[in-house]
Amino acid sequence: MRLPCALPALTCHNPRIALISFMGYAIGHNVGFNTLSGGAVRFRAYSTLGLSAKQIATIIAFGTVTFLLGAGFLLGLSLLTQAGMSGSILHVHASLAMVAGGLLLTDGHRVSLAGVHAA
Repeated sequence: MRLPCALPALTCHNPRIALISFMGYAIGHNVGFNTLSGGAVRFRAYSTLGLSAKQIATIIAFGTVTFLLGAGFLLGLSLLTQAGMSGSILHVHASLAMVAGGLLLTDGHRVSLAGVHAA
């Protein structure tokens, strides 16, 4: 929620940013294909605050990447902790489910650390 505040030429109005974030997620998840439908809502709302299309695209990309990292973490954790059940549902051996879970956790961790070091 604080990302728009880090962008140049934008005064930070936290209640307004919180409302835009809520509207983007609520409409995006209810309509479907969150990046596109919620992105359209965010584009319209953030453009009234004076952001350029590139800045708005950065905000949308940041939200999408953080969602994917969180989903990958939860999927990896569930594959590791519930390998037997995951393997039977996916029709693979439990050890393959554990390997896939470990890869998701280590790759997600590596991507998040790369983002921290790049900043």
